[in-house]
Amino acid sequence: MKTYGLISVLIIVFTGATLAQRGDITIPVGSHVKIPLGAQLCADTFYVYGTLEAADYSGVCATSKVYCYGTCIPPDLPVELLSLAAYLHEGRVYLRWATATEENNYGFDVERSVVSRSTGWNKVGFVPGSGTTTELRRYEFEDDLSTVIPYSGVIYYRLRQVDTDGKYTYSPVVEVSLSNAPKVVRLSPSYPNPVRDVMTLEWYLPRSSTVSLSLYDLQGREVARIREAEPEEWGFHALRASVGNLPSGMYNLILQAGETRLSQVVVVQH
Repeated sequence: MKTYGLISVLIIVFTGATLAQRGDITIPVGSHVKIPLGAQLCADTFYVYGTLEAADYSGVCATSKVYCYGTCIPPDLPVELLSLAAYLHEGRVYLRWATATEENNYGFDVERSVVSRSTGWNKVGFVPGSGTTTELRRYEFEDDLSTVIPYSGVIYYRLRQVDTDGKYTYSPVVEVSLSNAPKVVRLSPSYPNPVRDVMTLEWYLPRSSTVSLSLYDLQGREVARIREAEPEEWGFHALRASVGNLPSGMYNLILQAGETRLSQVVVVQH
């Protein structure tokens, strides 16, 4: 799967053989990082909201993960899915995932293993891709577990993303414990954190609830209403929120789902 987006205006060019660091590198909206031929940029994780351009695919270390919300050139950079999650509900597993952009994406084989994270994979379904698009796409798949119940261990899932030319890549592996289905509201850690411009929020509802999301400063004042209180069905939910207009600092993210109130610290760093 290949990715593109909108080209920004601020250009940063570096030279030299290799620029390496541990941790994360965030390329904000409006920035254009260009890696010349013969140079290499390395980090544990890249969050690309602007443009990351390399002379060839080796411009980014092969061990790096790249989450591309903006533009990644060339398209052979090792781009990851924006998100992938699996949840158990009444004997069925619901997989949800999202992509930033796609090129020649034929679709996704959904594979399951009840043996381990590395062996015993079987195809249990297929979800068509969106071909070529620069828009955010969300997908879901429902897996009926009647063939594996009363198995009570851990089930593993992965996606085999296939291009129209037959090339394919695998997603990270996610797991579901059949003996420990979530029965409470869950708020996943926001990412990236620290965040400069746009963050992704994910949460899970065991039942239908009215949900709101807000950011508060350390004095307890609401500084941003991310989502007004609206009813939502049970299951996995996600959204992207812009915080680029907030000053750098620490904030409390509050999710209110019915009577449940969950919080986590979000660091905005410009």
